[in-house]
Amino acid sequence: MTRRARRARLVTWSYPSSWRARYGEELLCLLEDTYGEHPMSPRAWASLVGAGLTQRGRAAGAVGGLTGANGAHDRARAGTLSVWWAWVVFGLAGSAFAKFSEHWDRVTRPANRAVPSTAMSVMQGAAVVGALVWLAVAVVSWRALARVARRMGRARMLRLLRPALVAVAVVLSSTGVLVEVAHHLSAGQRNGASAWYGAGFLAWATVCSVGVVVTSGAVLGRIALRLEYSRRELRILAGLDVAAMSVMGVIVVSMIVWWASIAGAASRFFTTTALGATRTGASIPMVLCALTMAAGLALATWGTRRALHGARSLARA
Repeated sequence: MTRRARRARLVTWSYPSSWRARYGEELLCLLEDTYGEHPMSPRAWASLVGAGLTQRGRAAGAVGGLTGANGAHDRARAGTLSVWWAWVVFGLAGSAFAKFSEHWDRVTRPANRAVPSTAMSVMQGAAVVGALVWLAVAVVSWRALARVARRMGRARMLRLLRPALVAVAVVLSSTGVLVEVAHHLSAGQRNGASAWYGAGFLAWATVCSVGVVVTSGAVLGRIALRLEYSRRELRILAGLDVAAMSVMGVIVVSMIVWWASIAGAASRFFTTTALGATRTGASIPMVLCALTMAAGLALATWGTRRALHGARSLARA
């Protein structure tokens, strides 16, 4: 591959298509005049890639102080998309927590079950509300998605979705295997007493992160950036973002209350191994779940603020 071809590939990869169509040839000519057949310095490469990624974020409304109606529209849409990705990350951590916390009542005295039981009930109720919120998001987004599908065509749409469908199939099958194995283990083994189960769980988490968050996220992100909402739809989505963020906050607080009560009343639920500690209740899987859910909540909070700001600007425009 020639140096010009490598430079063209860099521009193609790092910059959004709209920017490439307008400025791509000019940038390539500038690089050709500046460097010719000489190699670019690592600093120049890093600067180009950074500028390209910044342009991608700016095109999506995720970065930059965009102004005007178009900027407000992009901010509102980007904020909503951020909440969507936050919910994906949050949901994966929540699923792992649900598996870890199974059968907690078996090691907890009846007199000490009131607080964790209430916290668990609140979490489950909040999860149901969250599912209803995202059902509403799907309903609002259906028309925008249908417009994208018509523009792209069925064959192109299927090709775009294929990596995500394969990733989801792999994650679902591996999850089924993990759940079946977990049903034959004790609570202590699921929380770290079994080294091989811990290794299997880490492998599953890696598959989920690569398969769902990376592969599916990239595919769905490419589709989501093509979605065009009306002002009314963006205002509705901003309200749903507030509801989703609130649900995440309730779940995080309830999880902390449950964790603290179990650690104090039945610390043996957390097994002493390389992955956990009996006396403190600071099981590493639980810590990872809590940190991941907190990160998802933080991202959702940022996205909600951006979505609300964009929606308010649209209302004033």
